[in-house]
Amino acid sequence: GFRKESIDEFDYVKDLCLTSNVIFEGINLNIPLYKIENNLSSDESVSRDLRYTFYRDLCLKYNTNYVILGHHGDDLVEGVYMRLTHGAYGRGLISMTPVSKSNYGFTVLRPLLNLSKSEIYDFSRSLNLLWYEDISNLDDKYTRNRYRNNIIPLLKLENPNLNKVILNYSKFKSEEEIYFD
Repeated sequence: GFRKESIDEFDYVKDLCLTSNVIFEGINLNIPLYKIENNLSSDESVSRDLRYTFYRDLCLKYNTNYVILGHHGDDLVEGVYMRLTHGAYGRGLISMTPVSKSNYGFTVLRPLLNLSKSEIYDFSRSLNLLWYEDISNLDDKYTRNRYRNNIIPLLKLENPNLNKVILNYSKFKSEEEIYFD
């Protein structure tokens, strides 16, 4: 709800679900009010907490323990490089995995981690699907966006297969941590 476009995006997804005979569950959040009531400052962490709370409530409603998220390979690459740059090591270098336990009592599945954002766009275009871009992704005031818009494109010039390299690294790192545990 930070952007006026989010209303149109919400309505589009709701209509797409209804016309496709897919159950729709949605919520409109008042992040500024929640931040004031809970004395919080970070838009990102507050938004994540409220989303995951919503997912947890849906898991309870539908008696499931799984939530599927749309993170893709580009998200993974950004996360690994952000963590590495900020001095993480060991388990801290694991940005995200295809399957993980959340702190909210459900298991997160990320089936798109082996795909790049451009591959997902190409597939969407082949089906004539509409998608929305969050214009705040262009704003370099957010750390992730600086990586997304400036650093990662330079690295991909050096190695166009960067997503696959980092995905393999991430899998290896996860397996290594499990082994040592």
